[in-house]
Formats: sequence, structure tokens, C-alpha cells
Amino acid sequence: FLRSYREGKWGPERRVSPSEANDWEPDVAVSEGGRVWISWDSYHHGNYDVFVRSFHGERFGPVIRITSEPSAQFHSAIAVDKQGRVWVTWDDGGVNWGMDFSRSSAVEGSRGLHWKREIGMRVYANGRVQEVAADFRKVLSGRMLRYVELPRLIFDGDGSLWMLFRHWTYIRPTEIYHFYAAKLSGGQWSKPYRLKQSSGRNSQWVSVDVGPDGRIVAVWSSDGRSPQNLPKDQMHALHYQIYTAVLPRGGAAVQVALRDAALPAAGTRPKRRRRAVLRVGKERYVLLLGDCHRHTDIRGHSNVDASVLDTYRYALDAAQLDFLGVSDHNEVVGGSWPDGLRDYQWWWVQKAVDLFTHEPYFIGIYSYEHSMSSPAGHRNMLFLKRGAPLRAIDRRKGRQAPDNLPPALWKWVRENVLTQRGQRVVIVPHTFAAGPLADWNWDNPPFDCLLEIYQGARGSYEAWRLPPKEKRGPTQTDEPGHFARDALARGNVYGFVSFSDHSSTHNSWAGVWAKAATRSDLFEGMLARRTFAASDEIVLKVTGSGHAVGEQFSLSANEGIVIEAEIEAPDEILRVDIVKNGRYVYTVRPGGRRVKLSWTDQDVQPGRAYYYVRVFQRDPENPEGDPEIGWASPFFVEYR
Repeated sequence: FLRSYREGKWGPERRVSPSEANDWEPDVAVSEGGRVWISWDSYHHGNYDVFVRSFHGERFGPVIRITSEPSAQFHSAIAVDKQGRVWVTWDDGGVNWGMDFSRSSAVEGSRGLHWKREIGMRVYANGRVQEVAADFRKVLSGRMLRYVELPRLIFDGDGSLWMLFRHWTYIRPTEIYHFYAAKLSGGQWSKPYRLKQSSGRNSQWVSVDVGPDGRIVAVWSSDGRSPQNLPKDQMHALHYQIYTAVLPRGGAAVQVALRDAALPAAGTRPKRRRRAVLRVGKERYVLLLGDCHRHTDIRGHSNVDASVLDTYRYALDAAQLDFLGVSDHNEVVGGSWPDGLRDYQWWWVQKAVDLFTHEPYFIGIYSYEHSMSSPAGHRNMLFLKRGAPLRAIDRRKGRQAPDNLPPALWKWVRENVLTQRGQRVVIVPHTFAAGPLADWNWDNPPFDCLLEIYQGARGSYEAWRLPPKEKRGPTQTDEPGHFARDALARGNVYGFVSFSDHSSTHNSWAGVWAKAATRSDLFEGMLARRTFAASDEIVLKVTGSGHAVGEQFSLSANEGIVIEAEIEAPDEILRVDIVKNGRYVYTVRPGGRRVKLSWTDQDVQPGRAYYYVRVFQRDPENPEGDPEIGWASPFFVEYR
């Protein structure tokens, strides 16, 4: 949208971008004649493409497509020279950005949300989109050939074009980015140089303008991080300050050849996913699909995780998630981690939740990963309301230290989280059978209620030593006693979800049957364990004798549970199992992409039993490899 300020007052809001898709991060420049030019990127064609449009007086010009390649072309910037030519730049994240990528398989080109960033540039002049002969890549070397992003453009008083951009300079001991500047003067680019005191995270921008003397003034923020300047304790982040720099004049106007660009045919945006509906007795539930374990550059692992804002782009556009929890690690080793969530970062990601939440379309979750050692292991902490505290511990104290015992965590939650007015929490153990290993020796409380049974970044943790084709990913421990079935066998009451963790995209789906598409109803569904986990967009509608998955209920030993399932899958369904107390009691190999089944347990004894439905689907990216898998949460039955 656009508003104009004239003669002391603001005019009406005017819609700039006409697409029904999500449009992102506009930039603006003004020609010498007073015409306003706006650039933005949009998911209009099912990836990201860059568009521009002019506004003059009271009228908009036509929408002009600057890119249409199948790669993700986003974070655009715009500048206008004295001849009225419109210069547009962006960064490119590659093809199939955000599509299927896991430890087991990947669609062509998909390597995670921040595998690389390259800068592209075109000019709109004389009614044509044109390529620039001067190749910016020729002045880059080393890691800059892979990581240049978030550009800004501006012409100085000499007519030289300046580009300022973000570059990933240091990997260790924490991820550090800096701003760089380069100029196109005459017919060639200068070698980029770093702006001092510009270090910080990925998601930062530089603002630019032209001073009265024709020199460029740049303004940015930095927390001053460096290999030598790191946070001093667990809770307090380095402080950001505002810095400015004045750049030298370029000395000569741009003089480069332009040639018409050959834009390929644009892609087609996929239709929005329709939310499935499940009826259980008199209750009606809507299916919400999401992910609550996505890392960002706050606690990234080298090149595999995107910025917070690009992670929301992925959730809203590429994955079409209904909810997202950004789940970076809080600092749990006594202050020695140089990155992770501290006070400022935790405030920042909670603010992003508020910015992007738009019920019923999309729900953000306040969340972080609490990374204890064994026997508790890593657990994701999801909060209904903003303002939950970070738990400061030192997991290096040893296996038997209270820091690493699940009852100590649960006690802390009761005393520090659930005492907040209206607050609710969902705790989700993850990598419990990969490491750090989790034990199941304590009865889990109602809020420690879901198991991350599969992660696209690693593998599945259903049961010990499952044979090939019955598990996904290679990361299972060979030590028994730590898997989901072990937790259930010891009397713990857990439901199942699937989250991504690092890098993996579009391959971990947590399905929650909620009464409505609100955060409150989403939490109610998770706390009721009315969930399923899947590595593809498999929909599992499962009921047991009139009860939803996750429920605890009693039946007469004369009437075994009746499990009914309706399953829809994106590819061929290879096999469906019903598991009772860790044993397969029913198996069908239906083929096709839909199956309906009904099964009654004819072998019932008084006492406790748990049941769950599991489905195997052909992996379209790797048909001979691990199958895609879906797991419905268990029913917990007491036979009397």
C-alpha cells in the first residue's frame, strides 16, 4: 500500500500490488520528474518474482514484471537515474526454494532456506526490461560468490550507482554478517569494501540517502559482535547502536550497455490447501498443519537456516503452514554460547509472532528450544501467551544434575510459567532417540504431551531397530529404551507430531485437529494430543469407538475398540498398520492415494492398552529409498 503526505496531511491508502498472493518488502525511489517507482517481490507465480510500478499524481502505471525465473528472487531494491531509467536489484535463493528437502530425499535444487544468495540486476527503460552488461559477480571472490543479499541501490551526485548489501563474513564462533558497499562508475563495478561497525545478524538493513554535497549517507544498526566481542552471560544480549557512514563520490556516471532481457514463462501458483474437517461424535474439528521447530540465524547451524523473516516467508508461501513456531535454542551452558536466545532476541522473535499472526489465516507460536543433556534431552517449549521466561541452566553439570532432570524442568514450568495469568505451555521432546537421549522413567505431566516422532533434518524415532522401509532417516540410536514405543510402554501418555529442526523443509508436518483456527484452540488440540505426525502432506482422519486420537477412555473387555481411519496421501499408499502395545495387529496394502478402513480388536483382556495407526507412502523424490510415513497419535484404553 501507499500513502502520500501533501500540504500537511496524509492522503488515503492506495493498494500498489494487485496480486492475491503474498507481496513482500517494498522499496521506493523517485525520479527527477517526481514520479514514484515502487519495487516488491510476490509469490504470485508460485516462487518469488520481482515487480515494479510507478505512481504519479493520482495514477498508478501498469505492473511490470522484472523477473519470472523459477528461482526465488526476493528482497528487491530500486533506484532511478537522471535519464529516468529504473534500476532494480534483488537476491536469488535458487530453484524450489522451501520445497521438499530432508535427510532422506529432496526435490531438485532444494537445499534449505539459506543455502546460497546471489544478487541479480535489471533495468526498466523505454518500456523494456533490460540486462546490465556490467557483471557484478566478476568483482566478487571467496564466500561472496555464494552469500550476498539484502541489497540497497542509490545514485550519488556524480551519477555513480552504489549498491550496499549484506554478506556472511564469519561462521564461528557465531554467525556474523556485515554490510558492504560497491559502486558502478563508468562501465565497471568496484571491489566491495566492508562498512565498519556493521556486524550483526542476517535480518538487518541499511538505509541510504544522498546528502547536499552529492555523497551517499548510509545508516544502520550493529551490536558490535565479533570473534572477540561476544555476550558475557546467559540472559543479556549485546546492545545495538546506530551508526552512519558517508561514502565518497563515485566520480563518473554509469555508462554500461543494456540489452533486452529474455524472461521465461512465469510459473503457476498452487491453489491454497483446503483445511480438512473431522467429525467425532457431536464435535467438529478443522485440521491445522504446522511446524514448531524451525531454527533461524539467531541460532543457526552454518548455512542451513534462514533469517526469522525468511522463515515466515517459507511458512506462509512455500509450505502454506497454518501455524509456525520459530524455535531457536536458549543459552543453556552457563553463558558460554556466543549465540542463541537472550533477552533481546527473545523479545524480537515474540514481536515477529505478533506481526505475522492473522487468525484464522495464520497463527504464530511463541516458542524456543530448551536443550538439556540426558536424561531429559532437547525439548521444544511452546507458549500460548507472550512473555514466558527463558530457563537458564548449565547442562554441562552432568547427567544427574537437576538441570537435566525432567521433573526439575516441570517444576520450573509450574512455578514460573503456569503462574502467569492465562498462560499455557506445550512441551515437545525431540531427538530423544538420537541424542542427547531421553529417558522415560517419570510420569509425564499433561503439558509435556507430544513427541517429535520424526524430524526431516534427521529421522524417525518410533521404535528400536525397526527394519528398512519401516523408518525414515538414518539417525536412530542403537541403544534401546529411548524410542516413542518405549515411552508408551512405561505408561507415559504422549501424542505424536513431526517438526523440521534445521535445514529440512516441506517434509515435517504436525497435524492438529482444532475446534477453530485460533491459537487458543490450537493449544487445546495439542494438549488433548489430538494430533498426527507426517513426513508428507498426508491427512489421517482416525477415530476409536467414537473418540478422537490422543484420548484416554475406558471400554468393557467384552467390546474391543473399533478403529476407523480415512487416509489421503499425495502419492501411493504402500501400507497401513494398526499397532497395539508395540505389536502389529492389522496390516493392509491398499495402493492408490486414498484408503478407508475399519478394524475391531477381537483379542481384548482387562487392563491398559494403547493403539495407533501408521501409514507408509511412496516417496516421490526417492521411490527406492525410505518411505514417507504418517503416525496418528495413540488411543489410551483401559479395559474393565
